[in-house]
Amino acid sequence: MKFRGLTKAPKLAVCDGALGFQNAVDEIWGQLKIQRCWFHKSTKGNGSSAASVAMAFKLCLQAEKNWRRLRGFKQLELVAKNIIFVDGEEKKAA
Repeated sequence: MKFRGLTKAPKLAVCDGALGFQNAVDEIWGQLKIQRCWFHKSTKGNGSSAASVAMAFKLCLQAEKNWRRLRGFKQLELVAKNIIFVDGEEKKAA
């Protein structure tokens, strides 16, 4: 975190229970108060691959209701070629 520019100790750090993160925070900012909150949820297996595909399909159907049509798709090739655009216009070489 310090390597990425964090100079002050965080007021709150949230992690997924990976103890490596907590150990790193303890090592760098040992004076922090630690509060652990564990929430356990168990399931019986991950389900079948068909169930996973069906769930992904349903999630995509729900998500696409908020999708917008991509305008300017013809410019994607130019962006891939590292051509710079400013305010939606191609920047001419100086």
